[in-house]
Amino acid sequence: MVWFHDMHLSGVEQSHREELGVFLRGITPAQGIAAKEGNRPSIDTHKALAAADKAIETMKTWWNQLLDKAIADSETRIVA
Repeated sequence: MVWFHDMHLSGVEQSHREELGVFLRGITPAQGIAAKEGNRPSIDTHKALAAADKAIETMKTWWNQLLDKAIADSETRIVA
């Protein structure tokens, strides 16, 4: 299952992480509005962090379902 890890880090998920990072870099829940910085616009930190948490949970669910399917397919091939 190492290929899942490699695909995850060097593919689409790496891009997602980098794109989320633009908005989340340097912000904390204690801030209300984070001022524009570099290529990051001014953002509401609470909304940004909540959206990031939702995106991360969605990605985790997707990857877990993909892994479960791969395991099931693998077990089916072993039995056959």
